[in-house]
Amino acid sequence: MNILLVRPKPHKESINLHSMMICEPLELEYIAARVEQLGHHADIVDLILEKRALEYFLAQKKYTLVGFASYLTHVAVVKDLSGRVHAFDPSMVTMIGGVHAEVNPGDFYDPRIDLVIQGNAMTSMEHLLVLLEGADPSDFEGRARVLDHIRSTIPGVWRKGKERPPLEMEFPFSFPDRGKTRKYRKNYSYSYLSRCASIKTSFGCPFNCNFCYCICITQKNYFERDLREVIEEFKTIEEPNVYVVDDVFLLRRERVLEFCRLMEEADINKTFIVFGRADFVAENPDVMQRLRDVGLHAVFVGIEAFSEKDLISIGKNSSVTINVRAIEIIENLGMHCYCGLIAMPDWDRDDFDNVINFLKRFKRPIINIQPLTPLPGTACFEQYKNQLVIPRERHELWDLAHLMIKPLAMSPAEFYRNIMRVYYKTSLGPGMHLHILRKHGLGAYFRILRGIIAISGQYVKMIRESRP
Repeated sequence: MNILLVRPKPHKESINLHSMMICEPLELEYIAARVEQLGHHADIVDLILEKRALEYFLAQKKYTLVGFASYLTHVAVVKDLSGRVHAFDPSMVTMIGGVHAEVNPGDFYDPRIDLVIQGNAMTSMEHLLVLLEGADPSDFEGRARVLDHIRSTIPGVWRKGKERPPLEMEFPFSFPDRGKTRKYRKNYSYSYLSRCASIKTSFGCPFNCNFCYCICITQKNYFERDLREVIEEFKTIEEPNVYVVDDVFLLRRERVLEFCRLMEEADINKTFIVFGRADFVAENPDVMQRLRDVGLHAVFVGIEAFSEKDLISIGKNSSVTINVRAIEIIENLGMHCYCGLIAMPDWDRDDFDNVINFLKRFKRPIINIQPLTPLPGTACFEQYKNQLVIPRERHELWDLAHLMIKPLAMSPAEFYRNIMRVYYKTSLGPGMHLHILRKHGLGAYFRILRGIIAISGQYVKMIRESRP
């Protein structure tokens, strides 16, 4: 069978970073490798980068199954794309998967979508493809029975009222098939790093931040891939830069040190970026130095807040002192610290001023500041669900940029203006422009600049639309 795997282009109303950086569709590359291993053929289409419409690719082969990756903001997009697949050829089966489908599969309940993958797609695919292969595509009644049988009998395929499948704590699968995205790979990047691949070395997060979606996906469980296997995958990556997409890479000191040892032993010369908690960085400066010596370029740290009150309110088991110490360690080692910050609904202008003044204490503050967004499935959602100003059904606006909760101390327009002010007074100041040019070159600079202009335009639009 031929299977087409599609990464959708975001909705035009969504604010995202695709205008300045695009990561490879790692989840689809894993599925493609699994499909090929099972004796079928898979193609990947990245609609973020393609100028041609989906129908062009549907016409290239006789596809039995068309699968879409989806995040929360893609829900309406993939429903529309799935409907277009059926309009093009009613015999094609459509399938949706991804982290949002795992936590909130009911959001994809729609007659245009045939199958929603709630469990491990890698495991589900084996049984799913066997059943589809035995179905006659011209017999629509028979196909409907097969699809109903798939929903009923395969644990990882969602059906209304069906229990969520048990979490798998191992990942015994082939490396992602990066050859399927070869024509796109020159365009994959992360932050200032052009030609950047992605890799996953662990799954989940054992902490309990009440706003975080990561703990919903793996139900607060955490498990790791064997590091020797990870190093073997690193060896297959052609790009000079790698984005380690683990929810939390900096967790166990012994594992991180072993990673460094194996990277040196294998003589792997890559620049890479990881996610980690501030407390790990603050407690392990020697480990951070070892990581730098084997290629670590930057650490994305969920600082979240620079006040004890806000840290407590979001269940972040950290402190302002720890946050400061972590940033100082990273910067003193000559690396970048990307700070994730949450703008709380009760913030006033003084709070934004405090953030600006705080960030100016550091050499090159790089931030991602977002209004508090109570994502469906999190404890934060249960706390704020009666205060939402944007309906759940407007999925494209749940982009960690639009205001979900009405600000208490200023108008929405003022809140958006202050978020922009923080960016332009810190991460987007003249000094950072010069740094990007000198360290990363014209290509990276103009890529980032185009993104800044595009996202600033979207913020200006939000400010205008939110005025009374």
